[in-house]
Amino acid sequence: MRGGALPATGSAEDVRRKVTGGPACTSVPPDPMARFTSEGSVIGATTRLVGRVTGKGALRIEGVVTGGIEITGPAEIAAGATIEGNVRAEALEVAGTLQGDADAQGPIAVRAGAVARGQLRGSQVTIEPGSRVSVLLNTAFEVEPLDRQHTR
Repeated sequence: MRGGALPATGSAEDVRRKVTGGPACTSVPPDPMARFTSEGSVIGATTRLVGRVTGKGALRIEGVVTGGIEITGPAEIAAGATIEGNVRAEALEVAGTLQGDADAQGPIAVRAGAVARGQLRGSQVTIEPGSRVSVLLNTAFEVEPLDRQHTR
């Protein structure tokens, strides 16, 4: 099977078990999110923003945003931050709460302790153990047929 959408609900371990059909992996793959080095904008921890955020470059959200976000660079939802709306960015790292869809040209990473609800579309989606997700994953993936897995 190749590509497509995959509904996923529960802990990262539950999702991994549903995807692979076996026990959850105990190791986490290398960080797919390259830390952005360009100058970026920050929505601070004490800021509550209602409306649409658009811009060029990187964005780190530490506060609360109610509304959509559309930027040309990578976005980071820091631990303790909350987004209630859709996010479109070059890449996305979620350590806080995302209640909405995410669309990234690059990777999406949902970190341990994060909460994500919505649809995640990216070139690669990583869900770490300890995160809480109720998402529809839309990314390219390959799964070996069950009969080939057992003959090795």
